[in-house]
Amino acid sequence: MSTKDKINKVILWTSFIIYFLLVLYVTLFGSRASGFNFRMVNLIPFKTIKLYLKWLFDNNRANNYIPIVNLGVNFILLMPMGYYLPEVFRIFKNFFLYTAVCALFVGFIELIQYFTLRGSFDVDDFILNMMGALIGYVLWAVFYVIRKRKTQESESD
Repeated sequence: MSTKDKINKVILWTSFIIYFLLVLYVTLFGSRASGFNFRMVNLIPFKTIKLYLKWLFDNNRANNYIPIVNLGVNFILLMPMGYYLPEVFRIFKNFFLYTAVCALFVGFIELIQYFTLRGSFDVDDFILNMMGALIGYVLWAVFYVIRKRKTQESESD
């Protein structure tokens, strides 16, 4: 392994650890996890998403910060996982294993939020997190194929 490869591996691992800790912080200790002092549960798919979308498109609302942040953060939060897991742990190049681990991770976060009163247990958060994670994986897979082809082309020249 060249020095450049070693440096790239250290950067990859370091940025993955920072990202992972940020995800834990945002979901368990961040401002949106303010502690409700009671347990909120939503097990009806798309209930919260529809509510926030209605809020966004209701012209009578002056402040759209809450729905934009809730929908956006939940959607975008796990997108980088689609890059990190297959790059850091080669076993997660397998789409089904990647999906299962992400689902377990998101479920674990939702349960911790519920039991610690640091957020709600919302199936819509799970849906948005998983959509982001899956889109992140698809983007990684596309770039992985492109990178692999370029490497093969440069080796054949």
